[in-house]
Amino acid sequence: MLPFWYNKFMDIKSCKIVFMGTPQIAAQVLDKLISLEANITAVLTQPKKPLGRGLKFIISDVEKVAVDNNLPLFTPESESEIIEIVSRHAPDLLLVVAYGHILSKEVISLARTGSINIHGSLLPKYRGPSPIQTTILEGDDIAGITFQLMTEKMDEGAILLQKSVNVSPEETTKSLTEKLTTLARNEVVTALNNYLNNTIKPEKQNDKKATYCHLITKNDGLIDWKSSATTIDREIRAYTPWPKAFTYWKDKKITIIRSAHTDLKLQPGQVKSANSKLFVGTSTTALELLEIQPAGKKNMTAQDFLNGHPQIDNYNF
Repeated sequence: MLPFWYNKFMDIKSCKIVFMGTPQIAAQVLDKLISLEANITAVLTQPKKPLGRGLKFIISDVEKVAVDNNLPLFTPESESEIIEIVSRHAPDLLLVVAYGHILSKEVISLARTGSINIHGSLLPKYRGPSPIQTTILEGDDIAGITFQLMTEKMDEGAILLQKSVNVSPEETTKSLTEKLTTLARNEVVTALNNYLNNTIKPEKQNDKKATYCHLITKNDGLIDWKSSATTIDREIRAYTPWPKAFTYWKDKKITIIRSAHTDLKLQPGQVKSANSKLFVGTSTTALELLEIQPAGKKNMTAQDFLNGHPQIDNYNF
């Protein structure tokens, strides 16, 4: 990497940028850069993956944007491929947004003025792969994004810019991701241009205040009704849209889409219906299930579910 003073008087139009990203938040950032004629010399995204029951191969949101704008697109399947592609394009700047693969020091060092990552938390809080979900699981009322210089250690690089948003009591990972996507799209040009023309001074993170989050798996969605109502409600919202919070009834999976707190007291897992409403006990107070999805069926209200299962009070989740 060249000395920091190399950046002087550069901007997104004169700087050769290699972009790496995969989901919608990355696609929106890429779209913003394209709209302002940024010099994107290559786009790297994750390969097509089979999804759903039919295992249809789905291209990433970033791939759609790159193809629609005739940008050089690559879907490397190995670290060596990533190194070869990035090296060949000799970028001044590498911009990474939710790429889905931890990059090696060798890749990061290929950008002449540095590599920048957009992370979905206010670092050093929630370093790791699931900052948005963890924000909801922890009950935070503030979330944000961080533009940071990348290092070989995950999410430990110096901070260039941070922006925050409020988290509502009904926030889901889906809705919070949409808020942070808007932030990233709105701020990316300012962050990059200020870095490239040396008007941002990178600020070292306070490692003593660092917290970490883990990779979310499908099994995380299984509800333990012995947990508190607060914990379970947060899990329902944090795991929307994936992996979704779920429970079992008569050995059949039921996905919980939305819930609400109540003052009703029931035993953990005890199911009760009253006035076309469906309640389940926790270790504290019961949750009202507002919207659910029985296995193999569409989302439905509790009332619709109860119409077909009037004797559900005889069961426990």
